[in-house]
Amino acid sequence: MKISETLDFWGLSEKNEKVKNFIKSNNFDKTEIFIGDKECINSKCTASLLFKSVNLFKHDYFIPKEIFTETKEESFFIGFTIGDFYGNPKFPSELPYNLTLEDGYEDVKKKLNVSSSKITKLEDSVYYQFNFDKFYVLTYFSLNDKLIYLVFKLFEKSELSKIELQKSFKIQDKNLKSENLTLLDALKSKKPTFQWEQRMLEGDDIFNNENISATSKQLDIYIENLKDAVLKRNSKSIYNSVKKNVLSLNKLNEKLDYFIETTEREELCKFIDECIIATGFELENGFDMTQEWREW
Repeated sequence: MKISETLDFWGLSEKNEKVKNFIKSNNFDKTEIFIGDKECINSKCTASLLFKSVNLFKHDYFIPKEIFTETKEESFFIGFTIGDFYGNPKFPSELPYNLTLEDGYEDVKKKLNVSSSKITKLEDSVYYQFNFDKFYVLTYFSLNDKLIYLVFKLFEKSELSKIELQKSFKIQDKNLKSENLTLLDALKSKKPTFQWEQRMLEGDDIFNNENISATSKQLDIYIENLKDAVLKRNSKSIYNSVKKNVLSLNKLNEKLDYFIETTEREELCKFIDECIIATGFELENGFDMTQEWREW
């Protein structure tokens, strides 16, 4: 099995001849389907191919070049896995980038030759993420630093937007100007909580004085943090302020009986974006900075 062949399959349909032939000739004989995700498994080699159903693929990735059927079940290639979380990988074939299932972290880093994320520790293993242009590689190691599991996966649109956003931080710094502080102060009178107070008076029982007051105070803190970032001309601090605000709203929502529903979510996201834009920070059209952390 030359699993590296699949690095040319990104976004191809399961109906594509190259994909079908690879699945058939390499004994991926078991299929599992779960809410739009399809996994073709070769259990003898502890390997699997990952696919996403057409509508989800269009939403999360891009419009496929070839669609062979009109069914919602047709799926498109987004990645593959190799190895075993429990430290018993059985992959006898050559791995991409000359990796082996005996490599340690430093070996993998040298062979992949791209920067990695910080270490993430799990109960029985650790992992790092290595980012390429179109895809990323998750590398899992046993606690004695032996590669045991690999995930090669296509970046979603939102993930690519986030990467581009983070690359732009130094360029964005020049957009943060002190004259924008008055715009941020003006937004304090446009917080969605004022609309919530009106809806509460009209009988909307999802609101009460506690959840409105707590949200209003949190949004004031958010604006003050953005103002500090503007004064420092530090666009990374804008990003971090949004993260802190969303995480705080997550906690408030959980603590106060999940009062943030669809309308409230849309109002909060709109307000958060308006504040970001008021700083001078430029957002890509349609990009939702809150999505990475938001639980409401």
